[in-house]
Amino acid sequence: MTSKDHNKHLPTLAPGPGGVIPSKSKRLLPGPKKSSVACLQCKQAKRKCSGGTAPCIACESAHVECVFDESLDRRRKVSAKRTKDELEHYRGLLYSLLESLRSSETGKFNEVVSLIRSNSPLDRIASIISATTIGFGEKSPAESPRTTSPDPPRQSSLLEAQPADYGSRVSLEKLCDIPLFQIRAKPWTSVTEDDHLVSHLVSLYFTWVHPFLLLFDQKIVLDRMAAGSSSPEVCTRFLVNSILAVASAYSDYTEVLTIPGDINSRGRLFYMEAEKLWRSEEGRATLPNIQGVALMAHFLKCQGKSRPAWLMLKQGVQLAQDFGLFQSPKAFRPPWKEMSEDIQHVSAVTAWGVFILNLQVSMELQTIANLALPILKPFERESADRDIWWTPYPRSNQVDYAKKPALFGYIMTEIAKLTEVIVDIQGLLFDKAFYISIDGLWTMANELHHRLQLWLKSLSDVLNIDDQPLPQVIFLRIKCHQTIMSLFAPFSYHANFRQAGRIQLQSAREIAQYILIQCQCYGLKQSPSHFIEATNSSILVLLWNLDDDGCRDTFVQLCRVMVAFSKRFKSAKVMIDGIHPIIENSQIVLPPEALGILDYVESGESPEP
Repeated sequence: MTSKDHNKHLPTLAPGPGGVIPSKSKRLLPGPKKSSVACLQCKQAKRKCSGGTAPCIACESAHVECVFDESLDRRRKVSAKRTKDELEHYRGLLYSLLESLRSSETGKFNEVVSLIRSNSPLDRIASIISATTIGFGEKSPAESPRTTSPDPPRQSSLLEAQPADYGSRVSLEKLCDIPLFQIRAKPWTSVTEDDHLVSHLVSLYFTWVHPFLLLFDQKIVLDRMAAGSSSPEVCTRFLVNSILAVASAYSDYTEVLTIPGDINSRGRLFYMEAEKLWRSEEGRATLPNIQGVALMAHFLKCQGKSRPAWLMLKQGVQLAQDFGLFQSPKAFRPPWKEMSEDIQHVSAVTAWGVFILNLQVSMELQTIANLALPILKPFERESADRDIWWTPYPRSNQVDYAKKPALFGYIMTEIAKLTEVIVDIQGLLFDKAFYISIDGLWTMANELHHRLQLWLKSLSDVLNIDDQPLPQVIFLRIKCHQTIMSLFAPFSYHANFRQAGRIQLQSAREIAQYILIQCQCYGLKQSPSHFIEATNSSILVLLWNLDDDGCRDTFVQLCRVMVAFSKRFKSAKVMIDGIHPIIENSQIVLPPEALGILDYVESGESPEP
């Protein structure tokens, strides 16, 4: 049969569908979702667990408590992250241990070694190491013996790795950190959306700044901040950003650094935000504006910028005068009787806070404050500072501290009394001294010294120094002795007034003793910036008495304190730099330990003028 005959018997095919013929694919139905970890009850009963969130199906049916332990999750990503976090934690602990063993005094060294040998729990060892590395005996790297390493490349790589380790250690501290106050970032600042960071900084401020620089009522401001409610009379975004800028100096979080690795850039973003908000206020005289400008001045002062700080503070003083907080000028008087008790109270606190800060800065610049006393007395309300407690944050996360009454009413009242004496001292040193004889100046100085001694003796019993004194209670005595040293400074170079030198030396030793108490109780890491000037003044007095063994040891201790200050406050670095010319010109021979400390600081970056 030919092909032609064969085709005759084949049926005609119908036309196929147009387009591409879709391929038949097999679609698999999703299988049951497997749980990555079973609850503890199902694991113990060796039954299948539905997983997910508690309660699982089996526990819900049996009416038993369902608990999932995520640490048992063996998924690769979760397990790897958990292992990484644990390694970072133990690496941070290792470097803290090395730092502690390298720089601790003999007593602390033996304590750490004894804990390790006695197989103490790691958390106990970690708490002791933390207290040791920030304690009073902290030494700078320059104090360690300079030995030649047998393996320089390895040593170099270790030193280069330390900044990264520090950052990871801080992140772990952040995970364990529990701020004293919980404040949301919004609506207060646009610098960060991290509520924990803002809460951390606010807690630092009310622990290490507010007790020494009372510019507003803590409870009123915190209530507004927690509620997220801005008030032009009490709390504004400008004030809050000023608070965050100042508090950043006390934080070890990398988030507060404007320039990574530059510790002197702490808080600058918050300061720039505050500066922008201040410009938008167009110079309006309100209580939050007065408080915010004063805090901006304090920020600049801690940055070692004394002259810009003074100019900024003058703006705050002018605002306070325009608001009518002082006895003169009398061009404007606010209707105090029509104001609420809260506003009257805040006005009094703000007035005295600005007055004290203005007097302090003018004393350091050796000029007249030229500001009348406030109209209102501080803390006239008996309940103004009740239910306000103080605890040393963030060390309270590591060591148990009992909360104590903050005693702000007592502190402000006594500081106000001391300030009135300082006003007379300022008038004597920077005005009357140019018109009277040296003998007349000596007589008047002794009268003022007697008033200062009476002030010390008249302090209330609640302000006594106990086993765990409040830093603000310590500050009262430090401030008084710092004033005594300033009072007798003009007589330091007169051979006929050797008693002045002895009085100064005694006050310097008293200040050193109080700073030692502060460091023993709370460590050096969070020492208040308000102690810097007194520490520097004491060092300059002790510098001329190094032939005495006691003075030499005290001098070395205070040098270590200044090194600790310089790690947080640029102003301390400026003061240390000012000591070197005095040493060179006088040819004073420093103790080897002190020389190592000062050489270490001198090798660092010079601060801005």
